[in-house]
Amino acid sequence: MLLTRLREVTGACHHALEHRLDLLREDFTRAEYAHVLRQMRGYYGPLEGHLAAAANWTGLGFDFERRRKTPLLDADLKLLGADAPPAPECPDLPAVGRALGRALGCMYVLEGATLGGQLVARHARRTLGLTPANGGAFFTSYGNEISAMWRQFGAFVTARVPAGEEEAAIATACDVFRTLDAWVAATALAPAGTGGGGATA
Repeated sequence: MLLTRLREVTGACHHALEHRLDLLREDFTRAEYAHVLRQMRGYYGPLEGHLAAAANWTGLGFDFERRRKTPLLDADLKLLGADAPPAPECPDLPAVGRALGRALGCMYVLEGATLGGQLVARHARRTLGLTPANGGAFFTSYGNEISAMWRQFGAFVTARVPAGEEEAAIATACDVFRTLDAWVAATALAPAGTGGGGATA
């Protein structure tokens, strides 16, 4: 099954990205949280733009617009006072084109992130007092509908990715993790006391 293969093949790079972000630290600050949102905005924004043009989602019976995370990031950043200047955009993104398999390989990573986002949302609420109303909308994503949205996405992937595009979907999912990890590394905050350098995000 494609979803099982996606999970197995991307497992190591998924873990590496989680380790780099380290979002569940007890000493994670509000400024660090806002910085991560700017990094995500710089990646999700252009990638979702490519994905929107990758297929006739409405014709396929798939509500792509509801699954966009960029509006949530923009709202969170505005509430946190971190929306200006605009976040820089990642220049190295996976190639999607008009291939549905590649588009859904990308979305596998973005939609899968909503599951782990629940842990981050609970942690941010407890340690930083953040809720969807004051800067925590991105990690809360679909709220109580997260599990249902994930099941719907899984069913769509299973039904729509042609057998001949499964390898491309897997390769593209891996490329999302690779390029996002590289973007997070390249835009990391400079360690305190270093006197500058580091991120532009």
